[in-house]
Amino acid sequence: MVVSLAASGGCGGDSSRSLGTGGAAGAGGTAGVAGNPAAGATGEDAALIELDGPACDRRREADCTGLETDYHSSSGTFDATPELSPCTASVSFDGCGELVYSFDEDGCAVSVGPGRNGWKDADHLDPLRSCLSTLFNAARYSCVASGTVTFHESCFVR
Repeated sequence: MVVSLAASGGCGGDSSRSLGTGGAAGAGGTAGVAGNPAAGATGEDAALIELDGPACDRRREADCTGLETDYHSSSGTFDATPELSPCTASVSFDGCGELVYSFDEDGCAVSVGPGRNGWKDADHLDPLRSCLSTLFNAARYSCVASGTVTFHESCFVR
C-alpha cells in the first residue's frame, strides 16, 4: 500500500518536511528502471514507470539525513541530502513538471509518475528522473516507507 506524504498543491509554496534517519529494513521489493510506462496499464497507471531490479532486502540502508518528501527546483536542491546530492546537477528549471516516486512498505522505490501534469512536456526531466531513479534503486529508504518523494519543477520559468 502506498500512502502519499507529498503535498498536492501547485508549485510555489514550500510544503517540504524533513525526515530523520531511517530504521529497520524489510524484505522484498524492486529496483532498476523500466524505460517505458507500465505495459498494459490504463488511465492514470499508464503514466507510471515501474522500477524493477534487485530484491529490497539486498540493498543497503540509505542515509536519510536531510531527506524531504517535497523538493522544489532551486540552486542546490539536493545539497542538504547526501544520498541525493549527485542529482543536483540534473535539476531542471525548464517548465512546470513533477516527478513523484512511490516507495513500498520496506522503503524501496517501486515507481515514478509525472504528477498532475502528465509526461507530455516533461522530456527535459529525463536526466533528473534517470539520476534519482538510479539512486532510489540502489538503497532502501525506510524513512519514506509506504510514502512518496516528489520533485516540483519551477512553475515560473517557461
